[in-house]
Amino acid sequence: MIAAPLMVQGVLVNLPEALSEPLPREKNDPLIISIKPEGTFFLETQATKNIPLGLDEISIQVEKILKVNPSLQVVVRGDGGVKYQKVMELMSVLQASGAEDVGLITQPPTS
Repeated sequence: MIAAPLMVQGVLVNLPEALSEPLPREKNDPLIISIKPEGTFFLETQATKNIPLGLDEISIQVEKILKVNPSLQVVVRGDGGVKYQKVMELMSVLQASGAEDVGLITQPPTS
């Protein structure tokens, strides 16, 4: 897993800062899942944008999306204040849903 700086619009989160090499850009935009500081999950698609979802709903939606496009990259936009447990729960659900290419979005350090 590689941290990936990526410019995106969507649910407002304060991304953690990290030095990392950008992931190679795929043909298709990645599937983005955001996590707010309190641990609320959002699947950044047209149909589910700005709607908080439970892990069971994330699992169902991701599985459907990956059936249509199995090579789609999935990235997590977690707020820097999110508990690590929440990120690991999401990563486990993504793996069980068939996601093989999962990255973490960060922003470059500001110094």
